[in-house]
Amino acid sequence: ADSAARMENTRRAELREWKSSLLLSLTFTIPLAVLHMSTMGGANEGDDGLHIDMMDGGNDMMDNINIDDKTTNDNDYEMAMNNSMTSKCIIINTLMLLLATPVQFLVGRRFYKSAYRGLMHGCVMGMDFLVVLGTSAAYLYSVIVYLWQLSYYYHGQ
Repeated sequence: ADSAARMENTRRAELREWKSSLLLSLTFTIPLAVLHMSTMGGANEGDDGLHIDMMDGGNDMMDNINIDDKTTNDNDYEMAMNNSMTSKCIIINTLMLLLATPVQFLVGRRFYKSAYRGLMHGCVMGMDFLVVLGTSAAYLYSVIVYLWQLSYYYHGQ
């Protein structure tokens, strides 16, 4: 009877932990999804949604400026780099990174621990390892792209 009660308490504690992880992930993921969807705009031209092309930093003016062209003056380049859409893009990307980081490392902590234990105790690459590998690769790629965008925005390279 004592063993059954211990098992039931352990099960309940694990369920509470899963529930708190779910609520924490939803707390960050829902605003992240809403923020991301707000950048996509609508299907119709002239939609009031904030449409930003994330790959070029939302800076369509850069397409019309040839840096090697001697007729382009520094003011045109600075004006393009300081475009308000690019600033909005940087702010949105920063917010999305800040919202994704707790989900990756706080909610994912259980998977990181389990994957590490599996590797250290017998080189077991189970499902937890695959989850860690996939989410870490996606997160790292996103951080690299984010840093590249910041570098492009601030240094124009």
